Amino acid sequence: MKRRCLISVLLYSQRRPKQMLLQRYIVTIFAFALVSHCYSQISLENWFCGQMGISRLLSYNSMSGHCWKYAVADGYCTPANVFTPDHLFLEAMMFELARNSKNQRIFLGDQLLAQVNHCCALHDNCYDLQLGRHWCDNNFCDCLKHATEPDVCQATNLKCRFVKVHGQQAYHDAASYKEPPDFVKIFPKVNGTQKEFQILYEECPQVMLTIKSCSLMANLCLEDDSQEKCLFKLDECVRQAAVLQNIEKCHTAAKHIHGLLVSETDQKVNSWKNIQKTATRCKKTSSNGECTEATSFSRYDFGALHLMRGGVQFVNMIVGITILIVALCYFNLKRHGVNSSSSVSQRKGN
Repeated sequence: MKRRCLISVLLYSQRRPKQMLLQRYIVTIFAFALVSHCYSQISLENWFCGQMGISRLLSYNSMSGHCWKYAVADGYCTPANVFTPDHLFLEAMMFELARNSKNQRIFLGDQLLAQVNHCCALHDNCYDLQLGRHWCDNNFCDCLKHATEPDVCQATNLKCRFVKVHGQQAYHDAASYKEPPDFVKIFPKVNGTQKEFQILYEECPQVMLTIKSCSLMANLCLEDDSQEKCLFKLDECVRQAAVLQNIEKCHTAAKHIHGLLVSETDQKVNSWKNIQKTATRCKKTSSNGECTEATSFSRYDFGALHLMRGGVQFVNMIVGITILIVALCYFNLKRHGVNSSSSVSQRKGN
C-alpha cells in the first residue's frame, strides 16, 4: 500500500509538473534519505549525528548533492548507481549536478564524512560536560562549516539550525548522561597503542565518543595518507579530547599516548606545552547558557573544530515530511477514487 501510494504521487506529479513541483521535491528528498545506494565505510552504528534511530538514520542518509563527498565512500557515486525508480529523481538532482563537469564522476571520501561525524561527537561531549549550550552549539556550527568548506552543505546547515532552536532539552538531559557499560570502543590500528588507548577511555569517561571518533578518523587516514601524518593528527585529536575533559588523569593518559605517537624530533618542536594553534574552552557559564570565561586549548588538523550533538531534533523534520507525504497520498488516492467513480457512472449511463 505504501509503495502504491508513493508511486501514485510520483505519477501524478509527472502529469502536472508545475503544480506539483513542491510535492516532487518533498518526495525526492524523503526517498533519497531512505534508499540511497552509496554506502560509507563509516557504519550507521558509528554515526554520531542524531539521537534516536530514525533521526540518526535520516541524518546519515540526508547528505546528498554537494554533501555527497561527506556522506558516502569507496570512491565514486554517480546517478547511474543511485536508486532511480523514476526520472523524477534525476530531475531533482540536475541543479546539484550542473555544478560539476558533465559526465564527470564525483569523488567521495570517508575522511570528509568522518570530519562531520567528529563534529557531532564533540558536540555530544560538550553537552555531557555542560560547558554552556550556546557555546557548544556555536562551536558545533563552526566545526561543520570548517569541515565542509569550501562547499555549501544544506544538510549540515540544517543540523546547525536544529540544535540552536531545539537543543535545550538535549542539553538538560545530557547533564546526567553516562556512556553505557557496553559502549563499543574503536582503537587506532597502530602497533603498541591499544593498552594506552584503553586507559585513555577509562580516564576520560566524558569524552569517550570523541576518543572513539579520533580513532575512527585515524584508521581512515591510515588507509590513504602516510603513517607519520596520520599519527600526528591523531595526537592532536587526543590532546583536544583531554583538554575538553579537563581532568588531570585524562591529561596524563593523553600525554602517554603523545609519547608513543610523536617521534623524538617532533616532540621537541611540538611539545605538550608548545601548541601553536589554539581555540577556546568555556570555563564558566551564566544561567542562560552563555560562556562568561574561556581558556585556550589545542585544535587539531582533522578538518573540524570542537563540536556537539548534531541533528538533535532531526526527528521533527521527519515527522513533518511524513505528514506531508501522507496528506499527498490521501488527496491523490481520493482524487483517483472520484475519477474511478465517475468513469463507472459514465459506463453505466452508456
